[in-house]
Amino acid sequence: MCINFFVFFFIRADYWKSQPRKFCQYCKCWIHIYFQCLQSIEFHERGKNHKENVAAKISEIKKKSVDKAKQERRMCKQFAAMEEAAMKAYEEDLKRMEMEARGGRSNEEEEEGDTF
Repeated sequence: MCINFFVFFFIRADYWKSQPRKFCQYCKCWIHIYFQCLQSIEFHERGKNHKENVAAKISEIKKKSVDKAKQERRMCKQFAAMEEAAMKAYEEDLKRMEMEARGGRSNEEEEEGDTF
């Protein structure tokens, strides 16, 4: 028994080296690459589960882009409505300031002046 331990102890490598692995972002799992051969990666990518996960990810990206486009259109409409309201208020202010510059009083000022 002691001889087996010493043989194992002296035969092993001087440092620990892990097996190379690749992370699949669609399946959220690690793929072990044995003997630096890419067959295990190809085998995983040909699998049914991986293909379903890729299809789900693509549909999720498509749905997000459609939702983002809808939100951008809705925001454009809201900004256009705000700009229209601001332009209308600006034109009313210009008219009021033009009347004041001529020396005329606005309707509100005339009503207040009549109370004296």
